[in-house]
Amino acid sequence: MNATLELKEVKFEFDIKRFHVPYVLKTKCPKCGKKIERDYSDMYYLMFPRIGQVQENFWCDECDHEWSILLNLNVSLELVEDE
Repeated sequence: MNATLELKEVKFEFDIKRFHVPYVLKTKCPKCGKKIERDYSDMYYLMFPRIGQVQENFWCDECDHEWSILLNLNVSLELVEDE
């Protein structure tokens, strides 16, 4: 599968139960080659249990083919300053 993730911006938005990730997933239909993009900044993930491996399903409206791409969704916390 020839898929890429492109970072749109560095900022992540966290709401109470969901968050938006600033990435665009670009892929091609494995059957006909049509380019498909999914903008995740326009969508949201529920906080739990979507952390970890996420299977994203795609459908091509050109040739009616379905396929999936496996992503690994991580959220990390880093200590910046210790007083």
